Amino acid sequence: MQKRPLRKYRKIIFFDQDARKSYLVDPRLSRLVRASRRISAWAKTVQPFVSRSCVYMLTLTVARPEDEHRARSDRRRFWNSFSRRLRRHGFNILGFCFVTEFQKRGVRHWHLVFVVDRPLYSRLVPKWLKADLDLWPWGFTNIVRIEKS
Repeated sequence: MQKRPLRKYRKIIFFDQDARKSYLVDPRLSRLVRASRRISAWAKTVQPFVSRSCVYMLTLTVARPEDEHRARSDRRRFWNSFSRRLRRHGFNILGFCFVTEFQKRGVRHWHLVFVVDRPLYSRLVPKWLKADLDLWPWGFTNIVRIEKS
């Protein structure tokens, strides 16, 4: 008995009534297109804050693959604690966006871009802002100021 190859993507037929045309749509691709549009719109909104040095990117990395499941469930707790820490030091978070990225070794890591009302630091990252000291036990973090759009 011969096995049929698995279909990689399911297609959806979309009928546009105004144009009276049918289209084959890949739901995974359409999700990526929607996500990229949202991220582009968010980046345009945030652009004025980049010149004022108020946009930062925080990277959360998981050190060991066996910790990935716990790190995924712990991500929300981390962000809540980190944002409370910022508010405690007098900063207001105006918006944030995060993206999940898969590394070659099979572990996810997250890029979190956030906007605050004024610059967090001028030259060196202060110790209270280094999140891997006590908030992220699953690996390490890095925070950088975004200087270009």
